[in-house]
Amino acid sequence: MFKSNRLTHHSWKRILGLGILLSGVHHSAFAVPIGSLHVDLAVVTLGENGPAYYAQSFVAPDGTLDDVTVLLASAGGDEDASLHLLITETSDEPGAGIHPTNVVFESSAITVPLDLSYPINRREFTAFTIPLGNLQLTEGMTYALVLDAFVGYSGVFHWVGSGLNDDAYLGGHFFYYGGLTDGGRQEQFANAGGWVDFLSSDLAFQLNYTAAEIPEPASLALLSAAFAAIGLARRRVT
Repeated sequence: MFKSNRLTHHSWKRILGLGILLSGVHHSAFAVPIGSLHVDLAVVTLGENGPAYYAQSFVAPDGTLDDVTVLLASAGGDEDASLHLLITETSDEPGAGIHPTNVVFESSAITVPLDLSYPINRREFTAFTIPLGNLQLTEGMTYALVLDAFVGYSGVFHWVGSGLNDDAYLGGHFFYYGGLTDGGRQEQFANAGGWVDFLSSDLAFQLNYTAAEIPEPASLALLSAAFAAIGLARRRVT
């Protein structure tokens, strides 16, 4: 004699439904910050009369980049300053420092209002947050966050200041372009010898990313148990 096929049929369907439901449970997406906005040292020479680029290397996380915040202030000049924020790939050639290569993201112009009171001397910065549009990078690769003051240069004197901290982010470091600003971005990025590393310092920045969702380990275990129960239910015939 067989036991009720109807009871067995509905039992394993309920178990299977529970397993499918549990298999869809994931860790909720959550924002994670990289870096620090703490300032230990103010730097004031970003502009056409000094380095044209400030940069910070970082390792791409497993997730999407949401936005980045940097600290900027006028350091004197004759007009408002304009610069762009870039995310680039990097190269670290033997005998030369790290330097940017291919641009994977470029912001619109960031305007830093002229302030003749030199607020940077008092470490008074304005936080500028730039959306990155859920930028997806290759996990584990080293990229650079670059402040480009050369692209917005209008021929009128200006300086922009930012801040550094003492190695608050262990996954990268601050570096800048110390060469002349002749040529364009492509030539300057390719000039590996013109980039100077500050291995013990970081740019004051905060990069926010959303971590990739992963299945809950407990849910995977319950899913396995559900399929095991299905096997038992199907054998409950006499």
